[in-house]
Amino acid sequence: LQINGKEFILHVNLEKVTISQRGAVAAKGKKIQLKIKGTKESPKWSSSNPKVAKVTSKGVVSCKRKGNAVITASFGGEKVGCAISVISAKKMKTIQYAKMIGTKWTYSQPKRMQKGYYDCSSLVWKSYCKMGKKIGGNYAPVAADLAKWCKAHGKKIAKSYTRNHIQKMKLNPGDLMY
Repeated sequence: LQINGKEFILHVNLEKVTISQRGAVAAKGKKIQLKIKGTKESPKWSSSNPKVAKVTSKGVVSCKRKGNAVITASFGGEKVGCAISVISAKKMKTIQYAKMIGTKWTYSQPKRMQKGYYDCSSLVWKSYCKMGKKIGGNYAPVAADLAKWCKAHGKKIAKSYTRNHIQKMKLNPGDLMY
């Protein structure tokens, strides 16, 4: 930098500020520790919905009841956040089972009902069976048949909705939408 013919050297240290998690799903009653990296400033923590997820001054999130909240860390005019979904312990186990299937089993439509194999529809069906909910009978139907089953059993949205309506719906991890 030059001012009035004199050269000045400025050293600028840029650090990327990050939060330990940008999103989390947890069962009601659980706690999550969030941490900030890249600054020495202590953030001011807040929750968009403290009835669902409350946060302490140390970044410890207590999952209070089912729903969604955004936990925000504010410092120096900047913000970083983490979206939190609080669900039942039963639904959390279902999600963990589905993750296990998706990472450890083999994707195969022809073998989808055999142990160790899955496709999209059978993953949903097997996971919900693990939760004690039979969707569509004793064999995993394809997605179109799952949707028909949901409609036939009153598990549907009764009105026609636009994209805007759907975006405002209260969906949580583990909810199904066809």
